[in-house]
Formats: sequence, C-alpha cells, structure tokens
Amino acid sequence: MNKDAIVEKLRALRIATNVLLEKLTKERMAEKPFRRGGVNWADLKCCDAEFVIDLDGEEHYRVTVDEVSPDEYELASYVQQGLLKEFGYIEVLTEW
Repeated sequence: MNKDAIVEKLRALRIATNVLLEKLTKERMAEKPFRRGGVNWADLKCCDAEFVIDLDGEEHYRVTVDEVSPDEYELASYVQQGLLKEFGYIEVLTEW
C-alpha cells in the first residue's frame, strides 16, 4: 500500500471511530454501560489513527481514544468490535 492509500485509510478509520463513539455517547444517555475506569462523555473522541509496523515486520492500524481511563477495557473492546467488519483488527488505546 502506498503512503496516500494509508493516509486515506487512517482518515476513514478516524471518522468511523468517532461515529462509533458518538453512537455510544447517545446510548450512554439512556443507561450506564461501562462500570470500571472513567470516561469523559462530554469530550470523547478519536484523537489519533496510526499505521504501525512492529519489530517482527507485522503491520496493523491503531486508534487512540482520548478522554478515557487507560483501564477502560470494555470501551476499547466495543470500539475494536465495531471497527472489525470494515477494517479488520485494530488496536485501540485509551488515554486521558
């Protein structure tokens, strides 16, 4: 894949992640789905999307969701599962 194709996929990945987060925030207004950690529901967003090559030469994509406790595994899993069909495996990081 060339650089332009990677950048285009990163943009699409960031948009798709933010759409999922917006949906989750709306659902959150009706009930409290996540019990552990913390989430700043007012400012939840995908702040970064990356193309990663690890030391073994394996390639994958990663998104970082801002305004979420790093131990909020349920939210990270929700995002990962929501992106799976369209993008395949995506690593999801959460941070304040």
